[in-house]
Amino acid sequence: MSLERNTFTRHRLQAVLVRLGWLKTGGVQGKYELWYPQWALNDDSFTGVLVPLNPKAVDATRLLKEAVHVLRMACDPDQVRLVDTYLSESNSAFDRAEWRAEETPHRGAIYWKEGMLLLQSAQRQLTAAARTVTPAGAGAHNVHAQAILDEFLRTTLMDQTLVGSYIVSAITPRDHVLVQAKGGEVPDTQKLLPDAPTAITNAHVLTAYSTAVSVLKEGITEYRRRLKDEVFAETSKHGVSLELVQALREVVEQVPVTITILQDAGWSRPSAQVSFEQGDAQTLATAEHVLQGRRVTAQSEYSGPVQLLARGKPNRIRLTIELEGKKRTVQAFLTPEQYERAIDAHKAQQPLSVVGDLVEARGQKMPTLVNITSVSIGIRDQERLFGGDV
Repeated sequence: MSLERNTFTRHRLQAVLVRLGWLKTGGVQGKYELWYPQWALNDDSFTGVLVPLNPKAVDATRLLKEAVHVLRMACDPDQVRLVDTYLSESNSAFDRAEWRAEETPHRGAIYWKEGMLLLQSAQRQLTAAARTVTPAGAGAHNVHAQAILDEFLRTTLMDQTLVGSYIVSAITPRDHVLVQAKGGEVPDTQKLLPDAPTAITNAHVLTAYSTAVSVLKEGITEYRRRLKDEVFAETSKHGVSLELVQALREVVEQVPVTITILQDAGWSRPSAQVSFEQGDAQTLATAEHVLQGRRVTAQSEYSGPVQLLARGKPNRIRLTIELEGKKRTVQAFLTPEQYERAIDAHKAQQPLSVVGDLVEARGQKMPTLVNITSVSIGIRDQERLFGGDV
């Protein structure tokens, strides 16, 4: 690898060291830092990597080159490729996004289908974010928008997973220009972006994504507190789209995920870190319906006899309930535990009581219960009245 003057900075070198798990162990403020790999902390024969901090010093370039040489000599072949990739790219710094699977069967491993789902979901989430900053807007599917999406993905690197964890990582050159506004005019859809730029870069995509997932998580919390569907309608003003919500819901149904966005020079302080638990999946389903313009009645109780039991992924049932003075059949999708309760109610010829969000779509004959928080045998009002099970 050829490292000419100014082809990389000490910030990029520090980012590589952090990424490899090296630790800053000392130095002189404003002059240099000493970095060591964890395996060499007690090895007196390893001299460490000296990172110069003053770019104006006469020997700064030489010391940077020596630091990279020592680093590469201490790395295995896969790590050397990682170092070369980071340091030989264009002068722009990198931003980073991580999707960490929080529950895995083994350290650093994940079931194949869940891993593929996490990877595909990450790409769809980034695609959704890229749409929000294109001149055509969040719903854009035209040729111009697709070209911008393709360019963003073309210039984004997929990093290796961290030791002991399963993480999908995207590394993107921050200043790479995706589109330049004609005549310096800024499209209205760029109001999501700070300082109304005349050019859209990869950094704007990641910033929009960071804002959207943070606002969406806040929306889930707020919806559970207020039970008002306009909460999710409001999130769309901050870049939350149906495409993003669907991509998140599909992966969170299978495995909890923590999303981390790193946009500072040394990747030391996350600009956003948001966790989505499996329990969030049903609330995300409600958000989908709201963003599709469907009528949602939040967290009400519906009781009636079970008319259909269909085991599958997910399990589905039908109930006959009274809705606005009329008998209506509704469908509900249940967890395995909730489904067993529905079977018991059917066998006992007892009504099943379900608490959830009722979704009614125009032209749809059968309403759907989603975001189900309680399933019980009998009518809950009667249980409270008589002080026991019915």
